[in-house]
Amino acid sequence: MSGRPISPLAVSAADRAELERLIGSRGVPKRVVTRARMIMGRADGLSRDAVARANGCSTVAVSKWTARYRAAGISGLMDRRGRGRKKREAPSSHEPSVGSGRRKKRCGESDKVPVARDATPDGRSAPPVVAGEAQEPEASVYSVARIAGVSATTVSRVLSGKHKVTSTVRSRVLDAVKTCGYRPDPELRKLMAYLRGRRVKRLQGTICCLEESAWEPGQNIYERAVVGGARTKAAELGFGWESMDLESILSNPRRGFGVIRARGVEGILVPPLFRQRDLAGSKLWSDFSVVAATYSVSSPSFHRVVPDHFRNMDIVCRELAHRGRRRIGLAIPVRMDERVGKHYTGAYAAFHYATRQSVPPMFLFDGWLESRRVTRAFQIWFSEVSPDAIVVESHWIARWLKEHPAIRLPRSTVVAALSTNGDWPVGINELPERVGATAADMLARMIAHRERGVPGHALVTMVEGSWVG
Repeated sequence: MSGRPISPLAVSAADRAELERLIGSRGVPKRVVTRARMIMGRADGLSRDAVARANGCSTVAVSKWTARYRAAGISGLMDRRGRGRKKREAPSSHEPSVGSGRRKKRCGESDKVPVARDATPDGRSAPPVVAGEAQEPEASVYSVARIAGVSATTVSRVLSGKHKVTSTVRSRVLDAVKTCGYRPDPELRKLMAYLRGRRVKRLQGTICCLEESAWEPGQNIYERAVVGGARTKAAELGFGWESMDLESILSNPRRGFGVIRARGVEGILVPPLFRQRDLAGSKLWSDFSVVAATYSVSSPSFHRVVPDHFRNMDIVCRELAHRGRRRIGLAIPVRMDERVGKHYTGAYAAFHYATRQSVPPMFLFDGWLESRRVTRAFQIWFSEVSPDAIVVESHWIARWLKEHPAIRLPRSTVVAALSTNGDWPVGINELPERVGATAADMLARMIAHRERGVPGHALVTMVEGSWVG
């Protein structure tokens, strides 16, 4: 039996805009940002338990601030007057403070203020010290800073010797140390080192990776490497990481993006996808910084980080020619060449033009290479062109050509893959970890500069691969 349906919290458009402003503002206290995220989560139809888990609080707190919002709106989320420690006023000179009353004089006790006397090393009495009289304070970092005319931070930098300070400032600080006789306290240093070691580093934000679940086993090696490189780089930059299914987000965009927002996500990474996708249907991308590490997103045009396919194809052709291959053939799917902006065929033709050779017929097939129709077409193309080297798109196509019994390639024919993924000995390593790390670095900079939504002019960052074999 299903439970009661969750009714979303009624939030006006003006309040929603103000809540989004509070969440994105760096000048708002963290507790107010958390309350705003609670209200946004409830407005998106999330349950109290889901909102509580996303914000790391109890369901009682979610109910409390939801009731405050219903009663007073946005102002109900702010701190009420009277919160926090009260300011103490200095006691009047005519009114003694609590506990400062005069002690009752005992019988025979003098009215004179008691005087303390200490003996000096030579046996003579030291100057009297009147009880209650202000003593000369011990030398500290602040007294050294006053004498040297610098800040206390500069004094600490000079004494630690770990920071660059000009020779003039260093000499002034060291002279001031000798003047006031300052000596660092080793116990205090150990205490501060202990406290700094226990300090928990705060996250800069959270990045969400929208992954596709349609990959076949063994075909997502490149995609997993890209995601792994991005996740490692995000952790180095101080960002949290979330992974969500792209299909579940796009099936109900309003609810899906509401969940992402309630989890405190500021940046979204779109990794390589199984097939070409159009993601322009939702207008909710404007709430996040977005980077695509693939050409698979046809629309909208996000900033991208992808391999340099043109340069990689040119490297393969030149390396094969350097090794004595004179008839280099190209066999790739049409959809793959179109996905990368025809960089493969363009670089292949440009190489032959640059070396003053005629461009051989290319085998651009539509469909799967395993089909009987495509296999027969490949056999005809191979018999007509007779290449001594074949450039293919991926490592699994290269392995299929070498091992398929119907193809029967000569043993002298070299098959080079444009994406070896560490599973083929000849071709290009596209460095997917580097691609993912570069995408995460770009996303971190966009979050820092609050660049959100679809850019007016998208940038494409290309990572050159390396030759293998």
